[in-house]
Parts: sequence; C-alpha cells; structure tokens
Amino acid sequence: MADDSNFDIEETRKAIELLIEAVAKEIKPGVLEVKLAASTLRDLLEDPNPRAFDLALRAFNAIDPDIRKRIGMNAQAQAMMYRTKTGKSVSLFALPPAKPEKPQATGFLQALNLGAHRAPATKSNSPRKPKA
Repeated sequence: MADDSNFDIEETRKAIELLIEAVAKEIKPGVLEVKLAASTLRDLLEDPNPRAFDLALRAFNAIDPDIRKRIGMNAQAQAMMYRTKTGKSVSLFALPPAKPEKPQATGFLQALNLGAHRAPATKSNSPRKPKA
C-alpha cells in the first residue's frame, strides 16, 4: 500500500485549482481538447477518485504540446504568486513533456473540430437519404 503520510489534500486541491485557472486561460473557440481538460479537472476537484484522475490526465494529454507548455508555465507563475501572497507553497503535478510531433485528434474530436470549418450541405455533398 502506498504511503499517504506526505499527501496534503489542501495542497493538492489548490494545485488542481491553479491548473484549472491556467487551462481556462487557454480556452479558445473551436479547441475542444482544452475545454474538455478544464471540465475533467473541475470534475476531479469536485469528486477526487481514480477514474476522475485518469480522465483528467487523458484530457490534458490530448492538448497540443505547445498549449500544454503554456498552461504549465502559467500554472507555475500562479503557484509562485500564491506563495508570495499566502506564504504557502503549492507543488504542481509534473506535466508530461511536449511530444515532438503534433498528436492527431481522436476521430470524435477531429470531427467536432472540423465541423465548424465545413461548407454547408448542398445537394452535391449532403448525405443521400435511403430510398424507401
């Protein structure tokens, strides 16, 4: 069994709150991965459990590496400001290193991301209705 004697619930909650704030600053129209990460982090804060942690981690890792790096830097800056203001330090979770190549969105997220960029349906590109 893991030793939880050094586990500080309040510090962990504050770290998640700072990460949520940093993620929220990166939310842009059409970038669903960032919105999903913010949502799963809020869910983790409300109900910390292994499944919520796994979902938040997966959502965060789906974000573009450059955006993840900005989020990490922003969260670190917020943690330093928090320490200056309160005298309490907050250890942020280690962020995964940026991947050299941009990961491809999942089929579902790719379809949602591309949906706003598609031409309106016309007779030539609209799905055919099955004949009765």
